[in-house]
Amino acid sequence: MKHFNDHVFALTGGIATGKSTVAAMFKDLGAYIVDTDLIAKKVVEPGMPAIIEIKKHFGDSVFDNHGHFDRGAMKKKIIKDPETKNLLNSIMHPYILNMTIDETQKRLSEKKPSPIIIDVPLLYEAGWQNGFKSVILVFTSRDIQLKRLMKRDVIDQDMAQGMLSIQMDIKEKKGLADYLIDNSFAIDSTRKQVNDIFAVLMERCKKQP
Repeated sequence: MKHFNDHVFALTGGIATGKSTVAAMFKDLGAYIVDTDLIAKKVVEPGMPAIIEIKKHFGDSVFDNHGHFDRGAMKKKIIKDPETKNLLNSIMHPYILNMTIDETQKRLSEKKPSPIIIDVPLLYEAGWQNGFKSVILVFTSRDIQLKRLMKRDVIDQDMAQGMLSIQMDIKEKKGLADYLIDNSFAIDSTRKQVNDIFAVLMERCKKQP
């Protein structure tokens, strides 16, 4: 994993903790966001190299009638067999990482004073954490996480718990992160935490040429 300098920070969190909301707040303050979810979608667009490998290992069952990668079908496979996730990650992560590095390096070459925040939902699961000097974690209690996930994806509790079970527990992630944002309460509480952390990140960027 490439090691980034002090202008680059990782943003992560468990599913349905509100990480995207926090990323948008950082962007509004002037941070440059590299969204690895968007990059992951580009990686599985028709004609991309990852698609050939995915089809080779999983067949047509994870593609729709138009030949597009079916994330829902893949998610169901992963919940039934967690080892499926490891295989999929081993295919996709190298492509995602390369595109993430390319976009970040391009931004760094512009020598902007604002921080670059790489939004990585599965930072620890992918083993990318060692590439960053600092990690920002968005979290909520597991109960809130479960309720938000059920509401967001319109799924039952069993399905939501299955989705949570394939990610590292949020409590474990909290022990590994450098900055914590508790998104369990009102939006103003979250925004204040983001503002405070952004001020620290800006100071760090000023010290790093």
